[in-house]
Amino acid sequence: MPYRCRECNDLCRDPVNRVDLREHRKTAHRHQPRPGALEREEDDIDEFFKDYPDFPYDPTAPFWQEFRYLSFFSGWPTTREQRKRDVDPKSPQKLAWKAFRVAVVKSFNKTFGGDEDDIDAWGKLCKAAGVRQVPDDLEGRRNAVLNPHINLVDLHESGRVGDNCWVFATEEELVKYTQNFGQKFPLEDAYAEPLLRYLLREIDNEYLGNRRNTTKDIVEGLRNTVLT
Repeated sequence: MPYRCRECNDLCRDPVNRVDLREHRKTAHRHQPRPGALEREEDDIDEFFKDYPDFPYDPTAPFWQEFRYLSFFSGWPTTREQRKRDVDPKSPQKLAWKAFRVAVVKSFNKTFGGDEDDIDAWGKLCKAAGVRQVPDDLEGRRNAVLNPHINLVDLHESGRVGDNCWVFATEEELVKYTQNFGQKFPLEDAYAEPLLRYLLREIDNEYLGNRRNTTKDIVEGLRNTVLT
C-alpha cells in the first residue's frame, strides 16, 4: 500500500520504508485543512498520535488513513490474516486500535457536540456532509444528513479535514465500502454522547440491515468486517 500525499500527489515508494514517509512529510510543503473543514481545536485524535512521536502524523489528513500509516510505520499486522494470528489482547496494535477508537468517539463529541436536538450541531453535520443549502429547521437538517447513503466515519473525517464526504448510490455500495475499509464506529461505546448514539442507531443500523431491507449475506459480511 503506497503512501500518496493528498496535497502534492507525490508517491512514496513504500510506507514500510519509514524514512521515506518521515522525510517526505518533513520536506513537502505544509499541508493546510481544505476550505470545507470545520474550525476545530486540538482533539483526542491528535492526543492519541502524540503517543507515537516518531510517526510523522499529519493532522490535516483523514485520521483513519493516518492510523493505517501508523500501523505500517510501526510494523504492526496490517492484513486481515496477520491480525487473526495476533491473538495477544495486549499486543501493541490491539492496544493502539482500542485507544484509537476511543479517541475517535471523543473527537466526534467535541467536533459536533452531544445534544441530538441541537440545531447548530446538525448544521455542522450538514456542512460536513456537503449539504450546500442547509435547511433552517431541525427536522430538515436531520433529513439532509440521514437520507443520503454516507459513512459515519467519512462524515466525521470530512468535518475535520474538509474532504468531500462520499455519497453512495445504493445501500449495497455503502455496505461494501464499510466492509472493505472497516470504517465503522462501534455500535455501543461508553464515551458516545446522545447525538452520536442517535446517528449510530439511524446510520449504522442501516449497515446491519435494521433500517432498510439489507440482504442477509451482506449483513453477515459486514459483521466480520476488518479491524474489529
